[in-house]
Amino acid sequence: MQTTDTVIMVRPNSFKYNKETAKTNGFMKTLDHLNKELGTNYLESDVWYLAMKEFYLMTLALRNNAIFVAELCSPSETPDAVFPNNWFSLHTPATLVIYPMEAVSRRRERQVEKLLECLRAFHHPGTRVITLAYEEKSERFLEGTGSMVLDRTAKVAYAIESPRTHRGLFEKWCGLMEHEPIFFHAFDKENKPLYHTNVVMGIGDRFAVVCYDAIHARGEQLLVERRLRDADKAIIPISMNQMYAFCGNLLQVRSTEGRSHIVLSSTAFNAFDTAEKNELSLYGNLVPVNIPIIEGLGGGSARCMMAEVF
Repeated sequence: MQTTDTVIMVRPNSFKYNKETAKTNGFMKTLDHLNKELGTNYLESDVWYLAMKEFYLMTLALRNNAIFVAELCSPSETPDAVFPNNWFSLHTPATLVIYPMEAVSRRRERQVEKLLECLRAFHHPGTRVITLAYEEKSERFLEGTGSMVLDRTAKVAYAIESPRTHRGLFEKWCGLMEHEPIFFHAFDKENKPLYHTNVVMGIGDRFAVVCYDAIHARGEQLLVERRLRDADKAIIPISMNQMYAFCGNLLQVRSTEGRSHIVLSSTAFNAFDTAEKNELSLYGNLVPVNIPIIEGLGGGSARCMMAEVF
């Protein structure tokens, strides 16, 4: 099954611009840069309140569409904890995978026991835990469903090489989880490797959004396209500018009544043209969420804020 009606989100209690993760994330903006872009005059002291407000309104939007949201608090001194899909993922049958993180500051985000307590609270079955966190000692990283975009139905995993995604570890994960690996390379506007695969592409049950312009090798473009078409996905190409607006960082979920929804940021929603929105709407009700502070300072968007429960 590709979609779920339940997600786990982590409150941004310690949220702020993280200089450490900015070294490999070209989507992050300083507060001065963001203020100029938004036409605002926010201070550093405003950031926590604004991020918490964005988080609350996003959880409200999900719940108003009958999507179940379980919340965890951020551990102290974890500026990026609002993006939990990087340190864990859940799979059927009842499997939890814990991941190695490139930034030392992000390793503090892992709170496995609290996560297991949360899962038990809504009657999640006994969970098998696979941890890959020890790979940090060997400087091998794989940041969950940021590093990988999963076609769960076809059991295919897509990943790009980056400082946060080690090819050997990705292939090891695919062996453990019985997924076919599709490995390729994608680059930003400065010709540097993009930090996560889930800004390049997003996959739903019957569609995929892909930035082919970021994939320079024609053979790799064809590899991704053919595998998606083999899985009967309708492909919606996006431009580099749309990728930078987080159009690839969306997530399809379903309501507790079984209705399909596609969650994306307002930035992404506004960057899609009318025809693209109409096409996306064939696969689910579009749910835009306004998260400019989290998106701008954190360099991640709506998909990164939701860890799916299967």
